[in-house]
Order: sequence, then C-alpha cells, then structure tokens
Amino acid sequence: MTNPQLLVDELEKLLSQWAKLGRRAQLEAVMPIVSKLIEHRASYQNLADMMTSNGLDIGGHALRQALYRWRKKSGSGVISESLPKVLSPELATVVAGEIATNGSQLIKSNPAFLSSGVVDERGPLTKASLREIRDKHIDLDEISRQARKLREQES
Repeated sequence: MTNPQLLVDELEKLLSQWAKLGRRAQLEAVMPIVSKLIEHRASYQNLADMMTSNGLDIGGHALRQALYRWRKKSGSGVISESLPKVLSPELATVVAGEIATNGSQLIKSNPAFLSSGVVDERGPLTKASLREIRDKHIDLDEISRQARKLREQES
C-alpha cells in the first residue's frame, strides 16, 4: 500500500501549488489524494483541519460532501488513470503500481460477469443502457436450461 505520510506531504504540496487558482481548483486537485487517505482510515475532520492550516478553509462535513460529489462525478471511488498528471513523478509511480496490482480486485469486487465467466467491460450503466436492458427480451426457459447444465456439470 501507499505510504500515508507520502500522501500527506503530496497533499500539502498540491494545496500550496494550486492556491493561486482558487478554492475549487484546489479541491479538484487534492481529491484523489484525499480519497486515498480516507481509504487509509484518516478522519475527515483531521484532513479538513490540515487543509485549513494550509490555506484551504473547509470543514470535515463539507470535505465529506465534496469527496462524495467528486467520486460521483468521476464515475468511481477508484483513483483514475489521469491521476499521474496531477501528482509528482515519484508518487504517480507508487499509485500507478497500486492500481496495477489491485485493479483486477477492484474490477472483480463489482463485476458484470457474463455466463461464460468473462468480465463484461461495457462500462458504467447509463440511462440509455438501462433502457436497452429493460427493453430486451429475456428467455427465462433458456436461463433455466443453462442453470441445469451448470448443475449437471458440477455434479
């Protein structure tokens, strides 16, 4: 796992670098690191206090809401592959390595497995894709036959 102290140092550095561009830009820049620190069980209030001492006035509850909105906007709670553009080269290497090692576990934790056991990589569900799924014809008899075949093969 990534060293939390390295993440805290990077967070402080980013806060000072992005201060000229305003509060919104600072929040957007530090959210990947905040997300990673929260995964390390850092408290929202401690992170908010540290961010306030570094020039970004934010409370613990507001930080929690901002992180929720950022995760929702980015499409997942996982650090995206665009992260190395924001981080220093050393930290980007560490984070990229963690994504490479834990990425398959992250995919398998929320899979959309096909009947063959292959991961369905169609991406996130949208209104259009949900509508398409809803309108598709589902043959329950075929599903029953496939389930019986699987049970027979396992026996």
